Amino acid sequence: MTRDRFLDMLRAIAIVRVVIVHMSGATETLGWPLLAYVVPGMPLVFFVSGSLALASLDPRRESHRSDASFRRDRLRRLLVPYWAFIATIVLIGVAWDLASEWADDSVRWSMVARSIVPLAVPRISPRVGVATGHLWFMSSFLVMTVLAPQMVRLYRRLSWAPAAITGATFAVVQSVEAFAEFELPHELDRLSLFAFCYVAGFWYQDGRALWERSTHVVVAAALAVVAVAYHRVDRAIPNATEPMHALVGAAWLQVLLAARPAIRWVGERCSAVLGRITKRTLTVYLWGWPTTMAASRLARSLGWTGAMRTACIYVAGLGLLAVAVAVFGSFEDRAAGRVRVRRIQTEGSLV
Repeated sequence: MTRDRFLDMLRAIAIVRVVIVHMSGATETLGWPLLAYVVPGMPLVFFVSGSLALASLDPRRESHRSDASFRRDRLRRLLVPYWAFIATIVLIGVAWDLASEWADDSVRWSMVARSIVPLAVPRISPRVGVATGHLWFMSSFLVMTVLAPQMVRLYRRLSWAPAAITGATFAVVQSVEAFAEFELPHELDRLSLFAFCYVAGFWYQDGRALWERSTHVVVAAALAVVAVAYHRVDRAIPNATEPMHALVGAAWLQVLLAARPAIRWVGERCSAVLGRITKRTLTVYLWGWPTTMAASRLARSLGWTGAMRTACIYVAGLGLLAVAVAVFGSFEDRAAGRVRVRRIQTEGSLV
């Protein structure tokens, strides 16, 4: 299957944006919180994942994968780097617990057990819990990976059905959130949004989501107007409220689709750099937030404020992230089967 450089670029844009936003939020620079409204990353990631899922599972293609093969591959790619990450966080939590006399530093072993399959954010301990707060997307990815084969088959029978089901689910969940006297789990709230983004990727893969550039621009403008109107009711940033997340994310997706030829051209010209980024997307995301928090704590322990604190967070945060990617990136390679391929190529060259 030929790589779609537009999808690669969307994934790269999403991960670079996440790193910048995390550091911007920690330092309150680069226009924070306005930066939170620029190209929300997770809707793009799920859109790309859904598009690639259809490409892998589509029964109309001779090379389509079986349901079991797809699930094994996708779950391995997701969970192996995650397990390496969470094991490291647990070790840090245990070391902190042993060195501290505070009860707040105690490791919650029940949460450690539940973190093996992350259907909720794994708060290992109050002290290191901040290092895992960004893992709220994992449960949605797990659910959509398991459901993807059924969603693809339904899409091939009734192309409108997955979008209608996920869209209606999102509307119901948001209505309950707005009017009911009880609160739904945050995981369900986010899943209702990202499931729709995932199946929207089916439409892109089929070409149904590719319109005239002017149409994309008009739709983006309409969504932006609705987002501005909604913001007068709920002033939370997109990550904090799913309706705003959906509106802003959809508007930016339309802008990116309108610019698809230019974005694809850039991806083809920068294929080497793009390839390195896409091979480390999950590793960068997993470690970007905790390394930023570690840099922030370093600045606080040194008593730095103002420009010195900001510089420390950016420099130390990026440095720690580079180290983490160098150390843990191989887990992403192994999960994707790239290590074995390189070994075979090396042995072949020796012969």
